[in-house]
Amino acid sequence: MNPILLIDQFTVRPPTRQTEIDISYTLFEQADDNNPDLAGFGCTIQAGSSIQFQDLSMEPSANVTLKNLIPGTTYELILGVRYTDNAGNSRTATAATQPGPPPSLSVSPNVLVFNNLTSQQMFVAGGTLPYSVAVSPDDVFIVSDATVPGKYTVSPRAVGQATITIRDSAGHTVSASVTVNVAPEGSVPAAIFGSMMNRLAGHVAITSGRPIRVHEILKICVTADDRAIHITARDLAQDGPWAAWESMGGAFIGGAAAIAVRPGGLETFDTTTRCFGLGQDNQYWEANVPGRSIPLNTGRRISDPILTSSRDKRIDLFGTDGNRAVHYQFFDGQTWSADRNLGGSILGTPSACSWGPGRLDIVGVQRTTDSNQFSLFHAFSDDGENWSGWEPLGGAVRSNPVMCSWGLGRLDIVLIGPANQPFHKSFDRSGWSNWEGLGGAARDVTMPAVTAAGPGRFDVVVVGLDSGLYHKFLDAQGWHPSSTDWEHLGGENITIDLGSGSPSLVSLGPNNVALFVVGEDRKVYNRICTGTQWTGWEKIDGLVVATGLG
Repeated sequence: MNPILLIDQFTVRPPTRQTEIDISYTLFEQADDNNPDLAGFGCTIQAGSSIQFQDLSMEPSANVTLKNLIPGTTYELILGVRYTDNAGNSRTATAATQPGPPPSLSVSPNVLVFNNLTSQQMFVAGGTLPYSVAVSPDDVFIVSDATVPGKYTVSPRAVGQATITIRDSAGHTVSASVTVNVAPEGSVPAAIFGSMMNRLAGHVAITSGRPIRVHEILKICVTADDRAIHITARDLAQDGPWAAWESMGGAFIGGAAAIAVRPGGLETFDTTTRCFGLGQDNQYWEANVPGRSIPLNTGRRISDPILTSSRDKRIDLFGTDGNRAVHYQFFDGQTWSADRNLGGSILGTPSACSWGPGRLDIVGVQRTTDSNQFSLFHAFSDDGENWSGWEPLGGAVRSNPVMCSWGLGRLDIVLIGPANQPFHKSFDRSGWSNWEGLGGAARDVTMPAVTAAGPGRFDVVVVGLDSGLYHKFLDAQGWHPSSTDWEHLGGENITIDLGSGSPSLVSLGPNNVALFVVGEDRKVYNRICTGTQWTGWEKIDGLVVATGLG
């Protein structure tokens, strides 16, 4: 009797994401009576002409995920099986999915409610691309054009209720109701913590080399208007100029993130800069080789990557998924660890920090139990393996938090709270301090910037309501210039581009910091502080920074 192969239950689950399809199949085989033992199976799956064959280790049944599909493209899936018995006889069988109606059109979340959120993400799935979007009435909120098919940013304009109607190219429609119950303050920039994304495309990611002695090499990376990550550097020891911008390639939908990693050993002072970003496929990519970016295969993420380093050679990477849970992975100098889901329901971008070898802390904003307020929550690990649950730290939050450490057992957190006042909370071996107001008022559409400028010193910069930059620092003598006053750094003449990102700070050594912002001309500007003396503003020309991505 000749061998017979049958393919049964060949099904395709409708994609929940734009770039992946899950396939299930079951095989039945009847072997030749003279050659009952199978020498092996081989299998390929073809999905249209745009996808290459994928070799599989043949099993009687399996689930397969095809990735990196092109959004909006229709694929016919063909399963082919080749069977070989011990005598060398081969048989093949194929099965193809039958074309059917497109998945029903759906929108998630189907009801959007704004309290003090400045924007939310709306996802549309199913139907036939392209989609069209209509808003009625059109004076309550705006819907931005989707940079990725099916993903829109919804931003409130006034108190009221309205309806979004999405229509696919086949004429199917679906609607979502939107309620705005707190009036937005002024115009609505694209990115604050309420966007659940905070893709601050113009946010300048900074690293500085030689972290134990004097920081001599200063490097920055940004997402440019070509959506690639670009890097420049300056030799501070030689008082040299900024080098020409160099493209690392890639296609990114958010801001760049960077970290300086020490190779290891007490006498090893040089560091390696590693840059990362959120790609158009909503996964994290590393961008360190000119012209070439490398995917990390992290799974779908919606926040920009959050980086810290808890040991020599190590990179600790955090991010949030579509359900707003926090995920954690680390790189040990050779390989990336498996993904770990830390849970939570974080709005916007969390902040992570390490105050000692192996220690990791992360903070983020979550809704309180009454769902109308936002508070800060904290989780930690002493080894990167065993994590605490999320504990509430209180506060009435209006921005993403930022956090840093000036030494063992110390954390400092700054965020913008009620009446747009910046607030500070610290942790030491005795526990958490109370929240303290820092005076003044800052724009909550940007995050503060913080850095630890040596043991016992902590610097903060915020964007004021006048769009100027304001600075203060904490040391053993207290806050300077005072607990409620700020040092005015100017910046109004630059006209800071609030849609492109927040200010960035980095330590250059004890009592020395560097400040970076993106101007309205979408160029990078910086000042350096030595002790208490600031240089003038310097433009780093040659590159136009991206804005409005996400």
